[in-house]
Amino acid sequence: MRLFVVYICSLLFVGCASVPVQVTGVDDPFESTVVVSTFGFHKLDPLMNVPPAGKVDHFFRGFLSKDTGLKTYQLYFRATDWDLQTWDSFVQLETGERVSKELENVGTETRCGQSGCGIIQSFIRNMSLQEVQRITVEPLQIRIKSSTNNLHRDLIIGSDEAIIFLNTMQTL
Repeated sequence: MRLFVVYICSLLFVGCASVPVQVTGVDDPFESTVVVSTFGFHKLDPLMNVPPAGKVDHFFRGFLSKDTGLKTYQLYFRATDWDLQTWDSFVQLETGERVSKELENVGTETRCGQSGCGIIQSFIRNMSLQEVQRITVEPLQIRIKSSTNNLHRDLIIGSDEAIIFLNTMQTL
């Protein structure tokens, strides 16, 4: 049993050392929520810390209420474009059927650099534990859609990122 615990701890240590998983609020008595994020798992623009123009970055976020012990899970998306888009839904395949899911817009900002300005949009999809667990077994292919101009971006949410995220959430 002791060897098993050491093995699991070493997997978590190696995983967290090679892939960024941020955990905040654990030892902060002023925070009522612990936040886990895989932000930075994918390559971002090194100067502005956002996805390159025309791209959508995604990462997992999880929350643990210190008061109730309730855990919640999200897929968080950040899109960088030259023009404002309204990314408001995505389609995924579930047992061979196309299923549309709503996205919630949580913010829009403008950032400017040497080559001009870009609009960064943030949006989330709340997920159940079971949905995240399914991604650990099989990557999730989705198409994010904009209702204002029929644009879309295709993404794959990888199993490796979901595994690291869930392992971290389970240690809380």
